Amino acid sequence: MFWKLLVSNDSVCPNGVGWIYEYFGECVETDMQLASFWIGIISLMMWFFPLFPQLYTNYKRGHCNDALSVYFLLLWFLGDSLNLTGAVLTKQLPTQIFVAIYYVFQDLIILIQYFYYKMKNEWRNHFARDLGSGSLRCFLIPAAVQTLAVSQFYEVDEVDGAVFHGSVDQLGYAMGIVSCICYISSRFPQLYKNFRRKSTRGINMWMFYLIFAANFTYGLSVCLGGVDEDYFVRHMPWLFGSLGCCFLDIFTIAQYFLYRSSLNDSQDTPILQTTEDFHVLSYGYTVFSG
Repeated sequence: MFWKLLVSNDSVCPNGVGWIYEYFGECVETDMQLASFWIGIISLMMWFFPLFPQLYTNYKRGHCNDALSVYFLLLWFLGDSLNLTGAVLTKQLPTQIFVAIYYVFQDLIILIQYFYYKMKNEWRNHFARDLGSGSLRCFLIPAAVQTLAVSQFYEVDEVDGAVFHGSVDQLGYAMGIVSCICYISSRFPQLYKNFRRKSTRGINMWMFYLIFAANFTYGLSVCLGGVDEDYFVRHMPWLFGSLGCCFLDIFTIAQYFLYRSSLNDSQDTPILQTTEDFHVLSYGYTVFSG
């Protein structure tokens, strides 16, 4: 094939595609690995867009906390933050670090939007009085996001029989495990909120369609790029996290069709739903106000 003419001259990856190895750090030597690479790139591109439909829906409605679980958003933010931290600590490629920063930036935008609309619509007259009514019982929960390891489908390491190489490698893997827990955990608060409301009104389903597609293509790319048992061990947290989210997102999409008739209900659903929501709001206000 034509791509084989563009082979790398690097002694570590002599039969790989040169430009892919140079810019992405991935040794692509077979047709299957090339397919894995391009599917991974498609997945990466998809991850740039999921939040835009929801951001627009929030702006159009003027509120979003009645539809979105704040824990879903916090989990997402924490997961992307772990990706960014891992990328910096393990000295990943600049492209990876840029993508990680972009993900965190998106998360911050939707979190700011969430707290802004919540305070604007519900607590303008009552916030000062209620702020002292209780302390915040907030905790850091594992977060939901896609993995940054799109260019880590096949790392070129010394062939010494070890799955991990050094403490930094182990730290990156540990972050992957935490991220996996984060991704899976993030879905349950949103599923429960939808179930409690018996509605998905206010959620732009294109966000979940794009998330599902991005996670599925990422998982597919990892599977296609597999070369041996160690490869799958190294990528298991991200693979399980992406495909696990796909599985749970099917239930969210199913809720949309199940509760579809409720979309015609009145838009006057009370925005403040639980005391728990208020505690999180109080914390957000305290942080933003210094």
